[in-house]
Amino acid sequence: MLTRVIIFGAFITGKKAFQMMKSKYEIIAFSDNCPDYYGKKMFGIPIVLPEEIPTLSADLIVIASMNHYAEIARQLINMGITDLKLFWTKTGTENYILLDVDGKEPFKHCIYKDLQIKLHNQGCCDLKRINKIKKVLIIAYYFPPAGSSPIQRTLKFVKYMREYGYEPIVLTTERDSFIERYLMDDSLMEDIPNGIQIIRIKDEFAWTSAVSYKRSQKIIEFLFSVSGSTEWMDMFLKARKTQPLYILPDKLICWASDCARYIEQYVDMDEIDLLYSTVPEWSPHLLACFFKMRYGIKWIADYRDPWVSNLDYVKLYYPQMTKEEVLLDQKLEAEITQKMDSIIVAGGKWKDDFIKNYHIVPEKIKEITNGYDEDDFTDLNVSKEKNKKFTLCYNGTIDYNRNPVPLIKVLNAMIEKNELDPKDIQWIINGVITDYYLKEFCPEDKYHITVQNGLLPHKESLQIAVNSDIMILYGERGEKGFLNYPGKFYEYLRIGRPILCFSSDQSFQANILRETGLGVNMDLYDSEGIEIFLKKQIQIWKNNKKRIAVIGKEIRKYERKNLTKLLTEEFDRVLEVM
Repeated sequence: MLTRVIIFGAFITGKKAFQMMKSKYEIIAFSDNCPDYYGKKMFGIPIVLPEEIPTLSADLIVIASMNHYAEIARQLINMGITDLKLFWTKTGTENYILLDVDGKEPFKHCIYKDLQIKLHNQGCCDLKRINKIKKVLIIAYYFPPAGSSPIQRTLKFVKYMREYGYEPIVLTTERDSFIERYLMDDSLMEDIPNGIQIIRIKDEFAWTSAVSYKRSQKIIEFLFSVSGSTEWMDMFLKARKTQPLYILPDKLICWASDCARYIEQYVDMDEIDLLYSTVPEWSPHLLACFFKMRYGIKWIADYRDPWVSNLDYVKLYYPQMTKEEVLLDQKLEAEITQKMDSIIVAGGKWKDDFIKNYHIVPEKIKEITNGYDEDDFTDLNVSKEKNKKFTLCYNGTIDYNRNPVPLIKVLNAMIEKNELDPKDIQWIINGVITDYYLKEFCPEDKYHITVQNGLLPHKESLQIAVNSDIMILYGERGEKGFLNYPGKFYEYLRIGRPILCFSSDQSFQANILRETGLGVNMDLYDSEGIEIFLKKQIQIWKNNKKRIAVIGKEIRKYERKNLTKLLTEEFDRVLEVM
């Protein structure tokens, strides 16, 4: 008799799990947290509410979600469900494993026996910096061939660093199942200068209960070396007993621990002049802190996004974190920020959080925004002809609070009022729409005006964008929306098409649009305002008056080469280079 299984996850990973498991297991139901699935069937099998799972007499619940498995596991364990497994498969293979989700404590018997690593004599390190190109170890877990917008920041810094006297050496990971196939963009590899050393240390971690005792002990020793606090370690181990699915600060901690152990096999750390770590995720900062203490190398920490310095940001993007987890992370971040020689923030609003919460002196914090690379635009074909269809364009992932449904409802209403012919309009989306929005968005596209391209090579998405009529941008709504600094906005400015932005009125992009007149910012649900803006732009399209992009100094300051110059000037300041 086959084992009766419920698969929790009714999207891509759930479908994959069904196809791989159906010959060995009896799949009696699917479940999912998305209410749009309830009452429907997939492969002829019902999709049920999570609350119905205990009534179905299943032998096993298999979690099939690559991104939200921890939250789902917590949810099911809190419901009293203990017969859990995690479906895990390597991208591009036909093999899978079912990992235990049993709440066991992998760190239960571990001890933190190693003393905190002492800082080396910095004066000895300074002698090696005289009259030679300076080497920077770039610690960035996400790096090409991984794709998407956040990759661009680190990649472009690496691309231009040599021009300002610094040789980057990149420490990253191999292509693996943590980076889903749709987030790959091999074309970005072309931006990496010839001869750059890239150290790729594999990350095999998937689940806390799959971590061996030996590896757990190494992680504990690594964390103790970084925190240097028995009080903090006691808090961490106590939290692990009550929250066994929590591993600090993220799923990359095993990778960071391995990098600390194996780095000397790849590079002579005595030849490294400077450390540069970038987030998210957060473990790269812990690794850089470890290297600083072990080798006495100065360290610049780059915050593309905040960690836990701002609780509003945590609530907005990490609602699954418990109070205990946030407190642990804050205590650790407070400790390691004191060891940073410089803090780079991509958004100016975050600077106050470091000063207020961690008592960092303002002189130690520098804002360097995201930007655009002029090289990406040099070979693009910009048509002077009128588009056959009025074209809206969005580049990037649609997730979090970036709801595309209100806009398409406005377009539908204009069509139904005969203000717009569906044959005359298209909305091109170059990126991934997460399943949360996809299920509602697709039925709303009843006039078939959207073109969903998925993730495209970066330059291909730009080619489409520069010939659009308007660009669509989503930020965050509400009074805390100013915390969001979408990286794609700077490329939108360079693209030069009018921008229709949905974000907080206090957001930085709203302020820039007001100052430059390059677009408008409005509420996502301001149907009347959106329709007025669209009518005006459609009339411009009909009259064949496409705006010619004028790239003034207010935009050129965001060019990636200029931003890299600012970064290397901060390198010089930290190293006291005259």
